[in-house]
Order: sequence, then structure tokens, then C-alpha cells
Amino acid sequence: METPRSYALRLLKTKNYYIKEMYDKLNNKYDKNTTNKVIKDLIKNDYLNDRKLVYLKMNYLINEKKYGKNYVIDYFINKNISYNLISYILDNFNNTIFLNNKSEIIDLLLKKGKDKKYISSYLIRKGYDIE
Repeated sequence: METPRSYALRLLKTKNYYIKEMYDKLNNKYDKNTTNKVIKDLIKNDYLNDRKLVYLKMNYLINEKKYGKNYVIDYFINKNISYNLISYILDNFNNTIFLNNKSEIIDLLLKKGKDKKYISSYLIRKGYDIE
């Protein structure tokens, strides 16, 4: 039979997990005590690191997918990441990035002939504030 730790490591081979996600996975198969011990061990050995994972995903969402702050915050809150951690990491991103991304999106949509109403609703869906 597979040990809880080896089960967790097997899961981590295919995907990075947030601490809460891994906790839920383990808790479905094992008791709370065992789950807590394994989680502590994984954190101690840097197999689980929410800060690192949030930074990498946030970087992807902002720089590659061009999402705005509101979308990014909602995304991580839905993943049960603490607002303090989200805010701390989000502070590492310069506001100029968001302004440039928003400007690029507007320019692209204008070139495609989209009207102001469409552009506004698109920006809101992408997580940008409309001034």
C-alpha cells in the first residue's frame, strides 16, 4: 500500500499544488493527523510553497494572459490563497505593466473595429477597472 507521503509526491510529479489543494487531496484518503504531518513535511522540504507558486502563476496571468488586478485577485481568492499573500506578491508587479497591458488590449480591439461598449465589458471581464 502507498504511504501518504509517497502518494503526495506522486501527485506533485504531474502538477504543482497549493497547500490547500494538497491538504484536500490527502484529507480525502487519510486522517487529519496524517495529512497535517505530511503537509508539514512537504512544506519543510520545499515541495509545497504557496508563495513561489502564486508568484509564478501571477506572472503568467499578468504578463502572458494580460489579466488585470481584479481578475488576478479573484483567481487566487478562489484558490483559497490568503489575501495578504496575494497583496504581498501583487505589490512586486509595477502598475505600469497593468497600464501597458490595458493599452495594448484597447489598441488591438480598436483595430478590430470593436465599439466602446464592447471594449469596456471586455476590460471588465479581464479584470481591469474602467475610468
